[in-house]
Amino acid sequence: MPQRLRQRRRADGSWRVWWEPGKALAAAGWKSVELSADKPTWSIREAEKLNRDVDLARAGKTPARTGGRSIDAVIQRYRAEAFPDLAPKTQKSYDALLRLISAKWGEDHVSDFTKPVIYNWYQALLRTGSPRRAQALVRMMSSLMGHAELLGWRSEDSNPCLRLKMRTPKPRKRTASWDEIDSLVQAADALGWPVMGQMVLFATYHGQRETDLILARRADFRRQDVQLPGDASPRRLWLWQLTRSKRGTEGVLPVHDACAPMLDAREDLAPEAPIFADPVNDAPFNEETFQTRWQRLRTTAAEALPSVATLQFRDLRRTFGVMARSAAVGRDDIGDVLGNSAARDPLLGETYMPADFPAAMRAIGAITRPAKGPEKRKA
Repeated sequence: MPQRLRQRRRADGSWRVWWEPGKALAAAGWKSVELSADKPTWSIREAEKLNRDVDLARAGKTPARTGGRSIDAVIQRYRAEAFPDLAPKTQKSYDALLRLISAKWGEDHVSDFTKPVIYNWYQALLRTGSPRRAQALVRMMSSLMGHAELLGWRSEDSNPCLRLKMRTPKPRKRTASWDEIDSLVQAADALGWPVMGQMVLFATYHGQRETDLILARRADFRRQDVQLPGDASPRRLWLWQLTRSKRGTEGVLPVHDACAPMLDAREDLAPEAPIFADPVNDAPFNEETFQTRWQRLRTTAAEALPSVATLQFRDLRRTFGVMARSAAVGRDDIGDVLGNSAARDPLLGETYMPADFPAAMRAIGAITRPAKGPEKRKA
């Protein structure tokens, strides 16, 4: 058995296996490393490697473990191997989390992380920030630990981030009223940016994310005669065929009658032309330029209606769902439009449900403005 490799039977009958540096090495900064009783060959190999690192350190050389299997090394491999399968917006979100993790833990060895270490970090994050950010960072670290297992840098099923009993952040519930939607549209016209108002309406009536609107091209839309159940004759509709950016789910959505004129005006665009272009320079939007325009639009609209100041563009997706439910549309039908399983998981609503065109038609067609009553005559 390698030097410093230890094992002990726990009270529940399972075995703890670990590498123990001893007092002298601990005083020099070495830490105990948890190994796996279920992987004896791997545990022996890891203990032998750690002993070689000790010998190198005593000889005045840099141990291989310092940089070879650090958190920064896992991050580098994760970016190279996992990022290509992620949507650009997800990559950007993950990259921000990875930078924070690197700043905190970059030089630490992946095998040094135990459940108590992660739990104490999570509690510290809760004390200094929001539960949502704390949860996001621990989940990102969990992905790194899982990737380290794939690389053979940690034993299988040793992820210390699992089953921490983290708080579930309260989901955002903000939706837009029709007055707020109208205020945004009016502000867009006042700024000379009518396309921004059209994007607000398109998101409200169809429940899709801003990225999917940014990526929408003329070739994604076509006119077609559609025979719906119960109709005596086909209806001429605009159809939107999209692959949703976040999950890669595909769908074909009918365009709401209120938005059809927007497409009528764009019918002669080139196939690859964006349906919604930046009103400042007529170039395709990216996430940064869209958010810049949105913030300016929201600030302008809030001058007339202050409540708009707390609205985020993503709230329009939720607005679609709430309005459809208020019109007695079933959760399954709404889920078909959103491209998720809102019917099955009301909290997350992020599991793919195959699109069903009649269901999408029912959900989108149910979004209507409330009827205005007759104006009262002045006495």
